[in-house]
Amino acid sequence: MSPSANEPVAFIKHPGDYQGSVTWPIQCAHLAEPLSLLYDVWDDDLLTVFRSTEEGALTVINSLQSVPYDLLGKKEAELESRGPDLYDLPDDVLIYNFTFLPVPDILRLRKTCKRFNALTRLPIVWKNAFKLDILANDHPHSLHDIDLEHRTCRGYRVASRWLADTPLIPQSETTFAGPPVSKIKFFPGRRHKFLLTVPKGFGSALTVWDITRREKCSEWIPGVEEFTRMIINEDPESKASVAVSFYEQERIVLLHLDDNGILYEIHSINSHLRPVTLNGDIMALTDNMSKTVIYNWKTDEYAYLDDGGDIEWHQCFQVFFTPSTIIVVRVWSMSLYTRPVPTPPPQTNLHPHRLPFLQLVGRWRQSLELYNLSSFPPIIISKTLSHRGRRQLSEIILGKRATAVWVGPHDRCETLIARVYSGPLNPTAEARVREVCSKPLNHWTPLDYDEELGRIALASDFGKITIVQLVRICALRCDILGWP
Repeated sequence: MSPSANEPVAFIKHPGDYQGSVTWPIQCAHLAEPLSLLYDVWDDDLLTVFRSTEEGALTVINSLQSVPYDLLGKKEAELESRGPDLYDLPDDVLIYNFTFLPVPDILRLRKTCKRFNALTRLPIVWKNAFKLDILANDHPHSLHDIDLEHRTCRGYRVASRWLADTPLIPQSETTFAGPPVSKIKFFPGRRHKFLLTVPKGFGSALTVWDITRREKCSEWIPGVEEFTRMIINEDPESKASVAVSFYEQERIVLLHLDDNGILYEIHSINSHLRPVTLNGDIMALTDNMSKTVIYNWKTDEYAYLDDGGDIEWHQCFQVFFTPSTIIVVRVWSMSLYTRPVPTPPPQTNLHPHRLPFLQLVGRWRQSLELYNLSSFPPIIISKTLSHRGRRQLSEIILGKRATAVWVGPHDRCETLIARVYSGPLNPTAEARVREVCSKPLNHWTPLDYDEELGRIALASDFGKITIVQLVRICALRCDILGWP
């Protein structure tokens, strides 16, 4: 029986037979609940619902959305002995149908037989899954992870932890001992294995740690002079990995981190300014007053952002680059500039257009406010009162997808707190707050947060370094499926 025009049909492509033996009509009334229909007729070999056209072509209406659990226990011999079935489809058709499966179901199919095991390891399968499950939903991911399957699975798991309305209990904690530190930062890229710390006390040193081995890789010690600022490049592909400024010598040193975790000097800049942001070859430099300079260290081009105003309260402490603008955050204000074109010396009086600054939250106000920077002045989208504690909150780190972490004071302990605002990881209008973990008072002051990989670095005054993982690493695929 051949299908009539616009009549839904079930179609399974069988090698050598594309006419009618495995193609049959289904009444339109049966499509009221197509997902239920797909499950109900699985044993009759219905895989995908198509609609025929006037020209006889078939277009997809619905496809299998999850793998029936009874298939998981089938052995390969049993699959081969059946009639026309999922197993009998050509590889290209199977790969196409894998596109409609969520990540856990692709991994479940892998367990059914050797053929599916091989097919679900093909790069095209995970390229499609990454595009449709991760990128399309704007879920966290790291483009520097060259393993497509691992990148997709990790992105799926990180997003699932935030989206689930359950406690955000750490999946693992890695600890190792070191000296008390004043700053701690993850290095982007480089297989996500390196961590940088700055020790407290007199003198200057940068220590690189291998997180996977829990050991020190190297230590860069410039001498007895202390440095005033240290920042890490946001672009892991850049030659300059770290920028360090020195007060007495009035210079900035750029360091490169190699694949073995060793830092070495590659460039020096004579300047009394200190670096605030380093992104690729572009740096934002500032003094202790109102001067901010955008500088390309490779070409020696620069531009001034002159804010003026009350210089006493206009120290710059953060600069953000966008493709067309520069956002400068000072103690009491925020300024937006049209991104200038840096010019070579001696032409140094470039003053880009500046919008009036926005008065921000006062230093004693106990609130946490989230702003949308897509327009200027920024639009406040969330405001939360914070609780007064025995001491002030630590630094608050905000991810690109509206997640934030900080250490909050608590009675006789400190609490690592996570908040997810409305966005790709929170479909509701209300922000969700989770207590990740609590510890006795360790004076967790410096911390860093990697939203893409779901991990948090904490350092105590006693030298203990803790890496909190929101997803498991060694058993990531089992973690997605909920297997031990």
